[in-house]
This record gives sequence, C-alpha cells and structure tokens, in this order.
Amino acid sequence: MTLLQTPLTLLDGACTAHPSAIAIRSAFKDGTTLNHRDISYAALKNDIDATAAHWVQTLSQANIKAKSVIGLWVKGISYQDLLQIWGILRAGYVPQLFSLRLTDPSVIYELLIKGEASALICDSAFAPILQNCPVPTFHAQDISTFDNPRAPEIPQRADLDPNGVWMVYHTSGSTSGAPKLVSLTTRWLDCLIRKIQTLALRFTCLKGQFTNVLLLSMFPPFLSLVFREARRDLSLVQDLQHLNEIAYGGLPLDPSDVAWAQQQGLGLVDAFGSTEVGLVMVSESRDNLNLVPFPESNYEFIPLEGISDGDEDRLLELAVLPSSADCPSPAFRDDDGKFHTGDLFVEVIPGQYKFKGRNDDWIKMQTSLRCDTASIEAEAMRTCAADLITVVVVVGGGRPSPAMIVELKEDAVAHATTEIFGRMAPFFKRRYIHERIGDERLILVAPLGTLPRTATKGGIRRKEAEKMYSTVLDKLFAECA
Repeated sequence: MTLLQTPLTLLDGACTAHPSAIAIRSAFKDGTTLNHRDISYAALKNDIDATAAHWVQTLSQANIKAKSVIGLWVKGISYQDLLQIWGILRAGYVPQLFSLRLTDPSVIYELLIKGEASALICDSAFAPILQNCPVPTFHAQDISTFDNPRAPEIPQRADLDPNGVWMVYHTSGSTSGAPKLVSLTTRWLDCLIRKIQTLALRFTCLKGQFTNVLLLSMFPPFLSLVFREARRDLSLVQDLQHLNEIAYGGLPLDPSDVAWAQQQGLGLVDAFGSTEVGLVMVSESRDNLNLVPFPESNYEFIPLEGISDGDEDRLLELAVLPSSADCPSPAFRDDDGKFHTGDLFVEVIPGQYKFKGRNDDWIKMQTSLRCDTASIEAEAMRTCAADLITVVVVVGGGRPSPAMIVELKEDAVAHATTEIFGRMAPFFKRRYIHERIGDERLILVAPLGTLPRTATKGGIRRKEAEKMYSTVLDKLFAECA
C-alpha cells in the first residue's frame, strides 16, 4: 500500500534528506531596513515542534482534546503565522483557517459553530473586536515568548486514514452569499502534493535534485503592477528574465500583460484552481498557455446547452468524478455523484482548454441562448473605470437583453449613463443581438456601496443584485419593448 503524503511527512523527509538546506527566507525589519533571515529545514522543524508543544500544553489545560478543530484567524503573512498553522497540525489538531477578508467577527463565529471548533487562536490585532465568541480564544504568540521553547518532543501523527480531515478551509460565498466549509482530507492533500510534484518536474532537472530554481508566484493584479513597473525599468525586466517561471492564478492575467511578457521571453505559468478541488489545471508550457489537467485527477468536461457560439467554441463545464482523489466531500457533490465546479472552458485542441468564466457568469436569456456577462463587465471596466464607475454587474436572466447596474465614482460626470452607453456602443455592435444593451435606460445606477457583495472577495452577487432591482427591471423592459 502506498503511503499517503501530507505536509508533515514532506517536512520530515526534507529534514532527513537535506536538513541544512534553506526552507524559508523570512523577512524582517531592522529599523527602516528590510532584511532576510535564512531558515533551514531542520530549524523550521524545530520551531514547528516547539510551537506544537506549546499548543498541546495550552489547549490540554483548557480540556481541549487532540483531533479537535481549532480556528485560526491570523494574517498569514509572517513566519510566526506559518508556525501557528503548522504547529496546530503537528500537535494533532485540525486547523480551521479564516481569511483576512472576513472582517466581521459574527461570520467567524458562524463558521466556528458550523465547523464544531473547540477554540479560536487569533492575531492580537483582532482581539479588540472579539466579543461573545462561542469558543475559548487564545492569542497567537511569538515562539520567543514561550516558557519552554525546547519542550519535549511530541509523538508523530500516525492518523493517515484517507478520509481523515487535516484542515478546514472556507469558500468565498459568491454563490450562496455565505462561506461554506471545505474539509481537506488526507487523500485530498496527497493528491494536491502529487500534482505539485508533477508541476515541479517542469523546472527541475531530476526529481529530488536541488538546482537554482527561481519561481515568482503572484495574483494577476499584483503581477500586472510588477509588469507595469518593468516597462519603465530595464533592470527589472532583466531580473524577471532570470526567473525560471512566473506563475499566476485566481484571475485571468490581462491579455496585454500576457503579450508583453511573452515578447520579453518571460516564462509564464497559468495555474487554475479552486478551494474545493485545489490545483486543477496548469498551462501546457511556457510558450503555450492553454490549460491541461493533471494526470493525478479524473475529470469530465460536460457540454452546456443554449450556447450561441458554434460547435468549435461550445462551452464545457468541468466536473470532478467521485473516483478522483481531489473530489471534495459528498456534501459538495450533485445527485450524479460528481462535483460540478461551475467553471466553464472551451477545448482549443484535444486535451487543452481555455477558461471562459463561471456558469453564473453566463445568464440564459429569453431565447434560451446564453449571454457572457463577464465580457460585458470587463468592457465596462476597461472603458469607464478610470473616471466613471467603480463596480458593475450585468443582469437580465430570462429577459430579451441584458441590463447593467453600476456604482459611479463620487466625481463622475452628470449624465454618466449616456457616456457609458456611448463608450460601449462599438463593443455591443459586435455582439449577438441577445447580448446587446441597446437602450441607455437599461444602464442603472446604484448608490455607492449598496450592491450586495460576497464576504471574502468582495465580488458583486449577481442573483441578489437582480432581485434587488427586479421591479425596476420589469418596468424598464416593458418600456423598452
């Protein structure tokens, strides 16, 4: 039987194979100067063990048993935060991780209750807003403050049940309006680790061989800022060219940035993933950004009905089969046993795909044809974000055409809807009839900050926005008929 891999087994293996190798380069400030401290695998493991021993002692005194779920509300950007997460894992508990973007403690409390958590460890910065927490709370502490930083070694975790839960994440809540809990099992983690190892083979000479690999991984909005600066700074371009790979994911990278990076010979890697499945697909090569699934997974691409494009561009929804090790818990699966991700793709060539948004980005119109709302929203932001609008959402499911709801900038010009309509007219002229906004009255203005948003990412909730304006939309479509 093959031994399943976990973060802890990987750390143990690294310490055995190359204990003095650098695991982390931790940033710290010396006055106003930013410096870095090299931390070896052996030192990292010692610090994790000390942190684990601290929490075993602290939580045991509070009668909290091993394997209990422990909430962790930390910033996640420092070495000490890393030690808290890994320390809780090493101590035999199940960390339930909360996003920094969940700023309302009541949401944290709801998730703690749903996750049956026994305690909450939080960053001291959050302490003032924690009142009436349903579980005992503890402050995350720097390892230097522990009474006994070299506490006796605690037993190794031996719970490698494939269905055993190691961590609990949460979704953004973009579909339901409230985050959902995602339990990460041993089987799921092992699959993710094997995917990462497959990806690592692309830029290492031999598996297990150490080379001077340099990898930059950033979310696209931040990467775009780096590229913008590089356009003005040749030395930064040269630094980027020395990187083996520049990986991004979470959002599409602006096409103009992709084109510029490829012209400069930069090795882009587009990684596509989700909270429920983990790393799903990755671009085929540095010269081909089409996405390909990992061999460790078992997916199905299911055609959607009611697509306006031709067969060569038909939309396919990604579904994870129950036989795939990265398929989330049955609570997330449909009646057919599959996890329907809601992520849509077109198959560019056999086995290679391009992302085309989410299922809820494509609304079905009165004609039963689908409208690509994401493209309309992207064009609105491209043409109007600089001086007119802050956010936009396209609605109109089941209607003759889409409508658009915007929040204007505070200093936006009078008659802004006329200006928006005029700027977008060339775009709509090239769309299918059912995808056009053909009347200025179908551009609605919402007061700033009033459109319903998700708790974590702050994205606009399309269905809720449509419900808010359903009466107004009924009247407008009757007038525009």
